[in-house]
Amino acid sequence: MRHNSTLMLATTAIISIVAVSVAVMVAVGAITVPGLSIVPGAEGLNMGVYGFSPAGSEQCYSTAQDLPAPYSWVSRDPQNAVVQQSIRGDSMFTAATTGQVATEFSVTHHEDPVKTIKYYVKMGETATQVTWKEVVGQLVPYYVTVQVYTPPRTGVEVFEGEKLWFTALTVKWDRAISDPDDPTKSLYGTYSIPLAVFVDDYQLMGFTDLNGNLIQPDQNMAANAQLTPSLRGRWFTLYSEPSTVASLSDLYQDPSTVAATLNQTLAGNPSPDTRFRTQVFFPIMLTKFGTYTSWNWWRLANDEFYPSVKYTFKVLYLQLGEFTFTVDKQLYNTTIPSWENRNSTVVVQPSIFDAIGAWWDSVVKWFASPLNLLGIFITLAIILVVAVVIFLTFTGIGRALDRRGHEIIHKKGGKRK
Repeated sequence: MRHNSTLMLATTAIISIVAVSVAVMVAVGAITVPGLSIVPGAEGLNMGVYGFSPAGSEQCYSTAQDLPAPYSWVSRDPQNAVVQQSIRGDSMFTAATTGQVATEFSVTHHEDPVKTIKYYVKMGETATQVTWKEVVGQLVPYYVTVQVYTPPRTGVEVFEGEKLWFTALTVKWDRAISDPDDPTKSLYGTYSIPLAVFVDDYQLMGFTDLNGNLIQPDQNMAANAQLTPSLRGRWFTLYSEPSTVASLSDLYQDPSTVAATLNQTLAGNPSPDTRFRTQVFFPIMLTKFGTYTSWNWWRLANDEFYPSVKYTFKVLYLQLGEFTFTVDKQLYNTTIPSWENRNSTVVVQPSIFDAIGAWWDSVVKWFASPLNLLGIFITLAIILVVAVVIFLTFTGIGRALDRRGHEIIHKKGGKRK
C-alpha cells in the first residue's frame, strides 16, 4: 500500500513538472514569437491609411475599429482603404443612398540624401564626467503617390467635412545589423524620423467614359472633388496621435525644464529631440468629395461623374544609421512597375431613347454605304415610274393625252391630202 502511494506521488510529481514545463514553454513562446498581420516589407519610410474621422468629430477610428453609422469600412487595408456612407431614406418611399471614398498607395521610394546632419546627445553623466555620443544622420526625401477616388457605380452621396488620417512610420528589420562592430547602428535605424510632409503634386484626373473617351473636368465636376490641402507646397501638420485637438503651444518648452528633460534622456537614444516620434499622423479633409450628378435633358437621364484625385507627398526623413534594404529611385524605376493613374469616371445612366438611338445608329450606318445608296436610287426611280403610270391611268389623264395625240396625228394627215 505504501509502495503504491509512493508510486502515485512520484507519478503526480512528474506530471506536475511536465505540466509546468509545458506552461513555461507556451508562455515563453507567446512572449518571444509575436504574431504579425502585416509583414514589414522594405526598410525605411512606410505610409498608409490609419483611420477615419466622421464629419464634425475629432475622434479618429482606426482601420481596426468599426465606424459609427452611417459609415462603415468596405476595405480596412491601409494601402487600399475604402469607406462607405449609407444614408437611410425618411420613409418607405425614399430609398437609401450610398457613397464611397477609396485610397490607393504606391510603394514609397527615396532619392539621394540632400544634407548630412551631425549632433551630439548625452549618453551618461557622473560627478566628474559627462559622456557624449556623436550622431550622424542624413536628410532623405521620400516620395509617396496616393490616389483618392470614388469607385464607379457606388452611389451618389458626397462626403463633406470628414477626415482621412494617414500615418508615416519607420520600418526596421529587427535582426539585420549593418555593422557588427558597431551594434548601435541598428539602434540608430529604429530612430529614423519623418520630419515633414508636404504636397509635391496635386491633380484632379480627367474623366473617362465607358468608351474610353477623355473628358476634361469643368467647374461643376471639380466642385465635388475638393480635398484640403490641395495646392503644391502646402505642409501638413504632423501629430504624435491621430487627433487635431492640439495647438502650436504644444511645441513650447519651458527653459527651466529643458535641463531636466536632457537629464532624463535614455542612454543610447540618438533622437535629437524628445518630442520626435518614429510614427506620425496627419489628416486630409474631404471638403466636398463624391459623385457629381448632371441631368441630361436630351436623353432624359443622369450623367454621373466619379472623381479621382492624385497626390504626390514629399516626406523629409531624418535617417540615423544605415538600413539593410530600402527602395531607392533607381530600384523603383527599374524593378517596380510604374504607377498607372486612375482616371475619374463618367457613367451614363440608361435612357428611354437608348433603344431608339441604337436603331437609329444602325440606320445611319446602313445609309453610309455607297452601294446601299445606289440601290435606294434605282428602287426610288422604279417606284416613281410605276407611280406615274398608275396615276395617269387611274385619273384619265393618260387616255386624254392619248386621244389628243391621235387627233393631232389625224389633222396632220388630212392636210397632207
